[in-house]
Amino acid sequence: MKLLLSLLYSLFYFLQSYFCYSANINFDYFMLAETWPKSFCKQNKCIASVPSEFTLHGLWPKNNTPPHTYYCTLELFLLNPFNKLNTVWPDLKGKNKEFWKYEWKKHGTCSEMVQVDYFNHATVLYEKNNIKDILKMPLTPGGAAALIPGGIANSADIEMHIKSVTKFKPQLHCEMNSADLMGVRLCFDTDLSNLSYIDCPSLSICPARISLPL
Repeated sequence: MKLLLSLLYSLFYFLQSYFCYSANINFDYFMLAETWPKSFCKQNKCIASVPSEFTLHGLWPKNNTPPHTYYCTLELFLLNPFNKLNTVWPDLKGKNKEFWKYEWKKHGTCSEMVQVDYFNHATVLYEKNNIKDILKMPLTPGGAAALIPGGIANSADIEMHIKSVTKFKPQLHCEMNSADLMGVRLCFDTDLSNLSYIDCPSLSICPARISLPL
């Protein structure tokens, strides 16, 4: 019986490795997606206490034009989550591990990284790009903050403001028929070791005036 289990175990990992490394994965850039919890929770049932910071939604391999790459291999989610993920990458509905598993299966398997590297790269990029702090910076020297919780601003101004800090065009994300800023997305070259920003090819999905709910 032990021999059979050992053979099955070995077969499982052989097949997993085969699908991980034989998949023909091609993508053009990475998109780092951050979410403003109060906007998300206006449209979804969330946990009682949500963070007052932008949280990490995901690190997505993307193409300049559709189709994008999803669910690239059969590699299972086997990561032993580290404590930092609970803070920077929480599921606002309270199911953290299920959320990480979903992001890994849909996006991480297309990243050409092992799991621990995928999640580490995502958290490093997130920590280097504190969107809330960027939005606190004034639009003009000596002026008011670009956008604070409870505030309203022109989406074009916010896009240009973020670009003035990162030097590259972001993508703003709002849900359909909503002026609430749901999230901000930043784009990077496929070689994450250099942390090289690029302009996000996709257009922002927000109306002319946006808000950041309290």
